[in-house]
Amino acid sequence: MMTEKVTKETDDEELAKQLLPSPGNNNNSATSKEEPPSPSKADAAGAANNAEIMFWLFMLFLASVTMTVGNKYVMKQWDYANTVTLLQNGTAVLYLGLGAWQGFLEMKPFSMLQWRVFLGSALFLTVQILTS
Repeated sequence: MMTEKVTKETDDEELAKQLLPSPGNNNNSATSKEEPPSPSKADAAGAANNAEIMFWLFMLFLASVTMTVGNKYVMKQWDYANTVTLLQNGTAVLYLGLGAWQGFLEMKPFSMLQWRVFLGSALFLTVQILTS
């Protein structure tokens, strides 16, 4: 049993020597013309996916900051500022509803837990807007 294990390890070492070039041995014709590995399609797809993720994160950041600064301006400068904010949110809901109705967006049915979470967020947003 011990002999089989030693033989197997020796065979694995010999196979590795045959397949992998040693640092000082450049006699192997396959390794003498060695080129740097070219990026695979998976690497290119991963890079494209990362670029797309970064693009959408930046767009989310830009929209968030623009809406925050814009809403602050509206709240400070315009009469009936809460009406403008209501129109903004109503327009967003309308666009999302129309997009789902037309098949551009997929919306799953809401659960009661989601309504409770949204209600809490909406209350905090309302307090934030009214007290700023």
